[in-house]
Amino acid sequence: MDFHTIDIPEVPSNRKYWFLRTENGEYYKDFKENNFIAYGLDEISEIPELKAAQTAEDAYTIVYSKLLAIKKNKRSATFYTKQVLKFVNSFNIGDIVVIPSKRSVEYSIGIIESDVYVDTSFINEAPEALRGTYEPYTLCPYLKRRRVRWLKVVRRDKLPIQLLRFAFAHQALADVTKHDHYIDRLLHPVYSKNNKAYLSLIINQRNGIPAEEMANLLSAPITLLRLLNDILPPEIANDDSIIESRVIVESPGTAQFIGTTSKIAGILLIIGVFSIGANLKVNVSGIELELQSKGLIQLYLDRVSEEHRHEEKMYELDLAAKRLNSSLNALEVNTPRELIK
Repeated sequence: MDFHTIDIPEVPSNRKYWFLRTENGEYYKDFKENNFIAYGLDEISEIPELKAAQTAEDAYTIVYSKLLAIKKNKRSATFYTKQVLKFVNSFNIGDIVVIPSKRSVEYSIGIIESDVYVDTSFINEAPEALRGTYEPYTLCPYLKRRRVRWLKVVRRDKLPIQLLRFAFAHQALADVTKHDHYIDRLLHPVYSKNNKAYLSLIINQRNGIPAEEMANLLSAPITLLRLLNDILPPEIANDDSIIESRVIVESPGTAQFIGTTSKIAGILLIIGVFSIGANLKVNVSGIELELQSKGLIQLYLDRVSEEHRHEEKMYELDLAAKRLNSSLNALEVNTPRELIK
């Protein structure tokens, strides 16, 4: 029997998130094409010296003294010292970075894959280059760099407003870790983090969101989960925890379910089986939970008929299933079909 698998990735709880400007998008293409990010102030490029500093205070003193001699201004030297040290010492392998394109038309999200290094290879190259692309772009001259694997490109209208403001901030780089859930949601329709799981259903309806259909989208999966509890995998059936929800009421918008990994796996299985009719497996930390679409209703009928409540329970199941499918269609929701491997 064929099963389709949905993975619930685990996002590291200690991961940091950064926003790095690209000189008004001037170096965006170079960063993207050549899989790196860079920060200026090349006068501070003695990476081994900074890494060898015994304490954070020692590293600060090294950078500050050099920048003060250049900037001739304590306030400016303080500001740029903090910026340099963020890039050199605060960025970590596995952190996430967001960069804006020219005019902030789009944003790229990537994962940092190297420690900081100095690269002078651009010195003998022309200021414009064609590197694996038919569109010329400006080479970034900055020495301090980190390798990045780009994960996703997001249009400006899809980026949360909480992140948009950083594209126009004074500082070249900023710690946006407090907005991690917005970025995690962009990268992963479903994921687990800090002992909770998150499932985001993207609402693509642009002509207004009917309140009744939104209510159905939030309630119908919970109702089906309750009705089918006895025939679900025990990891789900034995979990009596509460499922929370968050809604971004925009058009388009997002409906997010939050709960234990087993509960969110249950919601995924329910939506998948009733919306696309597939036999599904949800992989959670190496544990596979499965549900078959074929025979599911008959199994349910056999169970409720034993309780002599066949007609009443079947009506409730049918109504919840219709409401779920109605809301998925009316709101043009991305369903597990987009998550299946």
